[in-house]
Amino acid sequence: MSARYGCDEGWTAEIAFPWRGMKQLAGSRPVPPRDGDVWRMDFSRFELLEFCGTKAEPHPGWALNRHGVYNSHIPECFSFVHFSERRAGEVPVLAGKKRDLSR
Repeated sequence: MSARYGCDEGWTAEIAFPWRGMKQLAGSRPVPPRDGDVWRMDFSRFELLEFCGTKAEPHPGWALNRHGVYNSHIPECFSFVHFSERRAGEVPVLAGKKRDLSR
């Protein structure tokens, strides 16, 4: 994955959420989410960089999805997160049969 001349084809993240603490934020949605639920979440970071007393302006930042504005507080720009009970690389094929793409 970190090979200098390699070509990554994707990545998977496994994240542990503190569901009990998120109940109030989830509103009427089930917590934890169910298979097939879709939530919007912000995956961005802005960093205050300072070198020799000079701050980089605007502060450098990144977001998982490109949304064209320098603001991480617009829910309509957040990424869509699809919750699933399937394992990464497992894709449904015909009539409930599944294919493993990890090979």
